[in-house]
Amino acid sequence: MAEIEHKSITGVNLHVPGYQQASDPGAVGAGKFWIDTTDGAGAWIAKVRNAGDTGWEQVGRPVLQMGVARATQTSVQSLSTSWVRINFNSVTDDPDSTITTGSSWVFTAPYDCVFNGFASVGRGNAGEMMMRWIVNSTQENYYQAGQTVSWNSIKGGLSFLLSEDDTVHVEIACAGGISNSVTAWTQIEMTYIATG
Repeated sequence: MAEIEHKSITGVNLHVPGYQQASDPGAVGAGKFWIDTTDGAGAWIAKVRNAGDTGWEQVGRPVLQMGVARATQTSVQSLSTSWVRINFNSVTDDPDSTITTGSSWVFTAPYDCVFNGFASVGRGNAGEMMMRWIVNSTQENYYQAGQTVSWNSIKGGLSFLLSEDDTVHVEIACAGGISNSVTAWTQIEMTYIATG
């Protein structure tokens, strides 16, 4: 039988020298390779079986997965003494499609991540404003601001550990002479870094 050099192998005979699958191959022998495809295309992980054949060691550092999402408000919104969910209706950055606009505006975590968000909301009247950040259905952060000038704004942020598909949104309540939101002051920016 003729010898074939590995560098000369082509076509269907050329393959990754190891297991290429999502399921754990198990105790297959020390030094064996496994290309773990669990997280799908673009997120495969190379692993090698440890010396005791009891587990897998990841080869190299994991790729840092992160994203940014930004939106502003281009249509004024009626505010109230009751909590109103803010519709940051104009999305300027959202490569992972995390933002759903409309009356049920929401950010949805694309994967387990450390979330950092900052928002500002303005209105054309003086008086107290309150802001709260809601994760899923629970209030996690609360801010309060009062001004006597003829316009008013409030700013606040949230840092939170989210699981995949957790949701985040911002709500505002006002006192004093209620008015609509001011689009020039109403915007949100969010960053998220994968933890998995």
